[in-house]
Amino acid sequence: MTTETSSFRLNKEPFAMLKNEAKKQNLSVNSLINKIIKRYVEWGIFTTSIQYIPFPTTIIISALKLL
Repeated sequence: MTTETSSFRLNKEPFAMLKNEAKKQNLSVNSLINKIIKRYVEWGIFTTSIQYIPFPTTIIISALKLL
């Protein structure tokens, strides 16, 4: 995998949240941001065009049991 270096300006509050989440997951902030971007470009950019609505698994299971 090749990488490219870039820099971005982030607001303090979201960046602090990213740092906290990275620490919880035992990741660097860089690794967490890479995971987030990868997930977005592989899936997230398509969710609005397919009118995707996320549902918790428990709701889907409950609905299927009612059928």
